[in-house]
Amino acid sequence: MDAEEELFIAVQLSHASAVRDILSQNPDLVFAQDDKGDQALHLAAKINDLDVGRILVEFDAPLGKRNYDALTPLGLARMHGHSEFVSMLKIHYAHDKEASAGGDESEKIFYKRINLESINSQRSLREEQKKKDLAEEIESWRNLTKHKAAISIQKMTRQRLANKVRDQLIFENICAIRIQSAWRWRYRDGLFRLRTRSAKQIQAFERMRVMRNQFVNFEYERLWLYRASRILACDVQRLWRGHRGRCNARREMEIYSLPDPKHVLNFDWWLSCQKESNPPARIWGIYCEYTLSGTP
Repeated sequence: MDAEEELFIAVQLSHASAVRDILSQNPDLVFAQDDKGDQALHLAAKINDLDVGRILVEFDAPLGKRNYDALTPLGLARMHGHSEFVSMLKIHYAHDKEASAGGDESEKIFYKRINLESINSQRSLREEQKKKDLAEEIESWRNLTKHKAAISIQKMTRQRLANKVRDQLIFENICAIRIQSAWRWRYRDGLFRLRTRSAKQIQAFERMRVMRNQFVNFEYERLWLYRASRILACDVQRLWRGHRGRCNARREMEIYSLPDPKHVLNFDWWLSCQKESNPPARIWGIYCEYTLSGTP
């Protein structure tokens, strides 16, 4: 389950704390849409959840976004008769003067800009935090320049000590290198051959492991597809047999419910059914020829 589904489920279950936690980790989820085009604020407007609606407004949820039915959160709240939710949206959002110019005062557009006087949005809080961090960074740089002179003096002193130690270490290293080189050449070729052989064995083992895993996965997939095809064929056969069996049983039940055509008393009834259903095939004077059960 991804973060968008968790947000939609938390809004539908009215878990305000869960909604705040999810949006704190990823504020851009307020713009996410489901398969109907609804955002989190649309769902909150449908169920009239004021707490969740205030949290979404705090995280700069767009009020004017339309879903696939061309409905905004404000329109959904009005359509469901949630007057408290409508008033909350109008309080926390400022209308666009250009878009509402010349219109009715009660029908002004309230989904362009956030009214920062009514609520501190997370965007404004983040901007203030950035300003504070910038001021602290400038102050730290100022403190750094104050110690710059002391640091330069320390570097000069360390450099002098380092030069003395370096001269002594160079002499000691030269002696040690001469002694080590006398013994190292004996084992260098042997170590190189050992490392090369080990690397080849590791490569061969890794190739064998990769090929075996690919073969096993291929066999599993092939057997799974074969099993799925067999299950599908058996299901289709069961459905077809059940359909034919029901058709035959219904036909037999209808046949047994009719009068027996071999009985003499039922001959007139069957003849009347034949006359009503089909016209006579041929007429000779007062004689009429009818077709009964496909035979004249």
